[in-house]
Amino acid sequence: MVDRHSPLVFSVCLASGLARDEAQDVCQEVLLSALRALHGYGGCRLSTWLYRITRRRIADHFRSPRRRDVAAGLPGDVTFPETPPSDRPDAEEEVIQARETLRLRRALGDLDEPLRSILLAYYVAEVPVRDIARELGMPENTVKSHLRRGRLALRTQLEGRE
Repeated sequence: MVDRHSPLVFSVCLASGLARDEAQDVCQEVLLSALRALHGYGGCRLSTWLYRITRRRIADHFRSPRRRDVAAGLPGDVTFPETPPSDRPDAEEEVIQARETLRLRRALGDLDEPLRSILLAYYVAEVPVRDIARELGMPENTVKSHLRRGRLALRTQLEGRE
């Protein structure tokens, strides 16, 4: 299982909005890319190098025409246990939360790059603006502008889907 051997890469894949099976596929592509490029490893922190490869493979995945049109998983997704929802006291709240999570996933999936990646890195993976800017090779103020534009676009999409 890929996710057992590379928790950093797998968690970044999940945090970017990929479903578990898609995250495993992208994780495997990352590890193969890293293995092929190992001779050119420049000596920076290994985690930074893997993170850069991972972000590129995730972007490639989202641009891919083979991408399936299925809801992607985000941390905190509600998965129902075997007990039917109606038998639990907070079932209505879980259903509402699951519906809202699905709306958010779809809205995030509709955002263009780099807005989606920056929002996910900042809010889901909790990567500081400075680190996002360094990884993407852009000024911090540009990342902040992308965050603002991404939040506005997300709000507009979510208000339109009600």
